Amino acid sequence: MAETPVISMVLFLLAAFFGALGQFLYKSGSQLASGGWQSYLFNPRLIGGVACYIAVMVLFVAAPTKPPSDMMNAATAPDAWERGVRWGARMAGRGLTRHYIGDTECVALWN
Repeated sequence: MAETPVISMVLFLLAAFFGALGQFLYKSGSQLASGGWQSYLFNPRLIGGVACYIAVMVLFVAAPTKPPSDMMNAATAPDAWERGVRWGARMAGRGLTRHYIGDTECVALWN
C-alpha cells in the first residue's frame, strides 16, 4: 500500500482552511452589501471569499500527486462504494438487496 505524500496532506489541509475562510468572507460580505450591484462587485470581503474558493479548487487539483490508480486499488473501489451505500441506507432506515442483470451484480434500495 502506497503512503500518501506529506505535500498532498498539507495541500488538502490548506484547502480546508481556505474553504472555511472563504465561507466566512463570502457570508459576511453578502451581509454588508446594500443591494446595488456595485456593493457586490466592489465588496472586499466578497472578492476575498471568491479568491479563497478559487484557491480551494486549485489546491484540490494540485494535491493528488499520484495517479488515481495508486490512491485506491481498482479492485477495492466497488467494495468501498457498496459499503458506503449500505451505511447510508442504514442511516436512512432502508435496506439493500442484491440482484443481477446479466453478469452484472447490482444493489437496490428497499423500504
